Amino acid sequence: MHLSRNIMKPRASARSTDTRRRDITIANRGAPQIVTQRPTAPPRNCRGKPAGRWVATWAGVGLALVAMPVAAQTQAPASVTVVEPGELIQTAINSSQPGTHIRVKAGTYAEQLVITKDRIWLDGEAGARLVPPSTLVANGCTGMVVLGRVATAPPAHVGICVIGNVTFGAWNAEFLHKPVTETKRAVTGVTISGLDVEGFSVGIALAGTPHAIIERTRVVSGGPFAIVTSAAPDSAIRGNTLFNPTDNVAVIGVCLEGSDRSSLTRNDISGFINGICLASSHAVIAGNRLVDNHFGLYIDPGIEDIEVRHNLIDRNNRVEARAPQLRTGTGIMIEGARDVRAFGNMITNNTADNLANGIPLGAAGIIVRDSSPTVLASNISVRFNTITGNGLSADGVVYPGGSDVINIATGSSVAIEYNVCGTSRPAALC
Repeated sequence: MHLSRNIMKPRASARSTDTRRRDITIANRGAPQIVTQRPTAPPRNCRGKPAGRWVATWAGVGLALVAMPVAAQTQAPASVTVVEPGELIQTAINSSQPGTHIRVKAGTYAEQLVITKDRIWLDGEAGARLVPPSTLVANGCTGMVVLGRVATAPPAHVGICVIGNVTFGAWNAEFLHKPVTETKRAVTGVTISGLDVEGFSVGIALAGTPHAIIERTRVVSGGPFAIVTSAAPDSAIRGNTLFNPTDNVAVIGVCLEGSDRSSLTRNDISGFINGICLASSHAVIAGNRLVDNHFGLYIDPGIEDIEVRHNLIDRNNRVEARAPQLRTGTGIMIEGARDVRAFGNMITNNTADNLANGIPLGAAGIIVRDSSPTVLASNISVRFNTITGNGLSADGVVYPGGSDVINIATGSSVAIEYNVCGTSRPAALC
């Protein structure tokens, strides 16, 4: 076992800033009401630029400071609309102006939501639940995802659809959805926070929506996606809990596709085939807890400039009852990606056989591999991680091909060093 020197030191914490007023007094109840509020400008730093937000994260391996993109923050809303139990959230959305804060009181709301206006802040108080109505209806996101792995499968319905004026392409077997191919008019700066979204095939979908935020939500989904994005650059998905309660693991926690310069931070994701499916470049994956999935994190071919830091990626050994041969036990898969930096992660106890699609890799903490002879994994840095207890059977025997670290990439500049790990392919990486 190789013990690395501890040269990772936490930086000093900074006070987080919230530019939005959350405490609004509503005098009367009944129909949704609007309270006018004077907007405030975001804080600025000493250079006169909008200040960023630092968020402290803990993934069992140390304290990290996550710089949230300035573009993913919102100004204070110009007005507030309050939705009480028995009222419709969609009615409040329809009557709101861009920039409205829609506060949803605790209660159960059986409806599907569509947001097509800029800077809407949909904010659920504790106990605010969104569940499917008795009759599901089609909206702009219907058909973006289908209920299966072929394009002809029935369309999936979405709980919250945030969508611009977009054109979808053909169903993509790699992404398992229809990607946005053209955005004629984007819907910018939408925030979804605090809601419980339960029982939909797709909890939340973003399509043509730059600078979006999804935070402090709880999404319970049996598939195909808890959250899916396409053409939503500069967005932030943070502090959410995503859970698949079924034995159907053909479900993805978060698929970030065509959404460059986005961040996924401090999310708790479990029960999926991929906790995170990353098909966007220039992204940050930090401070997440990825437990009890097929794969913890899968980085798609051709993706570049990814930072993966301070995540807890543990026991991703989920087996689907209907297809027990599909077992992976893999913490991180980097396939044909470029310029990936993984450091400070705890990657442990990923142990089930990796027999999916006939790939005899064995279980592993992290796998670096080419996607094809022309799509190579290159400029990969895996340093200062704890990668232990992976690739083992229940009695502690290493599976054929199983290891803490597997590097079978042929691209240039793959550096795997200074990690705490026990076994590797090839040997001597630990």
